[in-house]
Amino acid sequence: MRRAGDDGKVLHTLLHGLWLGERLDDQARLMLDLLAAPVFADGTDPEAAFRKAGALRMAGDHAGAPEAIEAAIDHLEPTEVVVHADCVRERALNLADRDLRAVVDGARDLLVRSGLQP
Repeated sequence: MRRAGDDGKVLHTLLHGLWLGERLDDQARLMLDLLAAPVFADGTDPEAAFRKAGALRMAGDHAGAPEAIEAAIDHLEPTEVVVHADCVRERALNLADRDLRAVVDGARDLLVRSGLQP
């Protein structure tokens, strides 16, 4: 990451690789670290905001992800309908992940209260 410096194209490539990865150790944290680079500081890069939303979802930050999705949509050109669709999908994934985690947490609490799980 340090070798990439402030080269936006290299940082985007690294982000894309991390985004595509599955079950990578510290995947969300690594993405968020890349997104903290000065090249993304102004918050106007829609693809960076889209990747941030995904990283926040992976990290379980379901409150912060919608803000990143809105930032991505706000900075899209009107003709970028494919990226807009990606943002809508990310929003749906965030909501589904949030709801599923709530169900799992509720089930775990119920098992603990009933004495079925230590």
